[in-house]
Amino acid sequence: QRLSLFSYGSGCGATYCLGTVAQTAHQYAQKIDPQPMLDQRRRLDVEGYEALILANEQASSQASLNPADYGISQGLSYVGTIDHQRRYVFV
Repeated sequence: QRLSLFSYGSGCGATYCLGTVAQTAHQYAQKIDPQPMLDQRRRLDVEGYEALILANEQASSQASLNPADYGISQGLSYVGTIDHQRRYVFV
């Protein structure tokens, strides 16, 4: 079974991929359950959002962002763009 996967990030980036569901996919459903991470989301006000965007722009010309500076303690995090390539780390 083929799937179209699309992610849109509030104007900061988007990704479109095609995927194939493996016969063993059900074995991983509970292991990759996103609900605990979704439960940890927090709403950003305009000032907080603008601070993240400014940090992103500054990171494009510096080494990288530190996810902990923004209260991010786990998961996949964007840490900056270097040589026009977006960089991510798992924390």
